[in-house]
Amino acid sequence: MHDVLKTHAEPQSKTAAPRLLFAVFQTGRLANGGVESMTAVITALTEYERLVVTNRETPFCARWREAGARVVVWDLPYEMSSSCRSGGLWRMARRAWSLVATNQQVARWVWHRRIDVIHSNDPAPFWHVAPAAKLTGVPLIFNLRDTKSADERLDAPRYRRRFGWAARVLVLSHEMRAFYRDAVRPPASVVINAIYSAVDFTRLHPLPAPERAALRERLGIPPDMLAVGFLATFNDKKNQLGYLRECVPALRRLCPNAHTWFVGDFAPHEDDYARKCAGVAAQEGLDSSVTFVGYTPDVADWYRACDLVVVPTRKEGLARCMIEALACGTPVVSFDVCSAREILEAHECGVVVRSGDYGALAEAVHSIATDAPLLERLRTNALATARRFFAPARMVEDYRRLYRDVQKEGAC
Repeated sequence: MHDVLKTHAEPQSKTAAPRLLFAVFQTGRLANGGVESMTAVITALTEYERLVVTNRETPFCARWREAGARVVVWDLPYEMSSSCRSGGLWRMARRAWSLVATNQQVARWVWHRRIDVIHSNDPAPFWHVAPAAKLTGVPLIFNLRDTKSADERLDAPRYRRRFGWAARVLVLSHEMRAFYRDAVRPPASVVINAIYSAVDFTRLHPLPAPERAALRERLGIPPDMLAVGFLATFNDKKNQLGYLRECVPALRRLCPNAHTWFVGDFAPHEDDYARKCAGVAAQEGLDSSVTFVGYTPDVADWYRACDLVVVPTRKEGLARCMIEALACGTPVVSFDVCSAREILEAHECGVVVRSGDYGALAEAVHSIATDAPLLERLRTNALATARRFFAPARMVEDYRRLYRDVQKEGAC
C-alpha cells in the first residue's frame, strides 16, 4: 500500500502541476483546525491553479484569495451542524436541490477550467462534489479529520459507500488509517493515505526563560502556579464539562497550585454548552482553579505560557492543540484518543491515559509537575517531535506528491 509518510524523499514527477478544486465547508466557529490545516496547503501551492468552494465568507477566504486562489462562496440552505434529515420534507427537498445545483456547477468548472483533482476537505461537502467527480471522471480525494468515540456507532456501510466514490481516502495519522481500515473494512483496492498536519513555527515556538516569565506575568499567571492549558472550542466532543466535573477537583487535591486556563470560543450568553460549563464552575466552587479566557487570536501565547496542555477529549483524528503545544515545547497529557499514543508515547513528549479516567489524568499532571527532570525531558522531546513530523515544508511536499499521483492515476 502506498504510504505518503514513508515516501517523503522520493523525487517529484515531471507531470505538470494539476489544477485543483478544494471543497472546504466551514462551521462559523472562530477556531477550526481542519480548515486551518487545509489553508496551509492552499496558501503554499502557489504554482497550482486553485479553486476553493466554501459555504460562508470568513477570514479564511481572505487568506485563500491573498495566496492567489479563486474563492467561490455557496449560499447553502442549511447549517453544517444540522442533520440532513432534520427540518421536514421541505428542508430536505431544498437540501436535495442544493446537491443537484452544486454538482452541476462543479461539473461546469471541471469542463471549462479543466480541473484535474477534486479534494473534499471532510465529509460535509462530500456529496456536493462526489457525483460531479464521478460524472466527469475527475479523481476525488476524500479527507477524514476525525474518528468516533468508544460510545459512538460508526455507520460502516455509509463510509464504505463514500470510500467507493473516492480515488484516495486521506487521514491524519497511521492510527487513523488503522481505525478506518478496521471499522469500515473497505475493499483492498481502496487506498488510504496518511499525511500529518503542519504547524507554523514562525508563530508557534518556545520562548527563552526571561521572555516566558514576562509573558506569564502579562497573562496573569503567577510564577509559582502550575498553569494547565485546555485549548479547544467549547463543545461536547472537546469535553470541557467532564473535565470540570471530574478532573479539576482531583487536581485541586493533588496540586493545590494547579490552575486550568480554558482558551477557546467561550460564549455562555449564546451557547448552551459553554453556559453549562460556567454553571458547573460556579456551583462547584471552582472559580479559584479555572479561568475561562475565551477566544484569542494570540493562542500561541497560551501554549508557551502553560506548563502542560491537556487533551481530555472524547475523540480526535490528530488533535491540533496537541501538535501546536509540542511546537511550543509544551508537554501534553491526553486521553487515549486517536493519534495520542502514536505521537506522545512513541516519541516521549507526553503521557497518555485511558479515556474517561480523570483520576489518572490528574495523576499524570501531578507526576510531571513534581518531576523536574521528566518535565525538562518532555519539553525537549516535544519540540524535536514537532520539528521532525509537523514541518510545513514536509506536509506541503507530501500533498504535492499525492495530487500528482492521483492526477497520473486518473489519466491512465
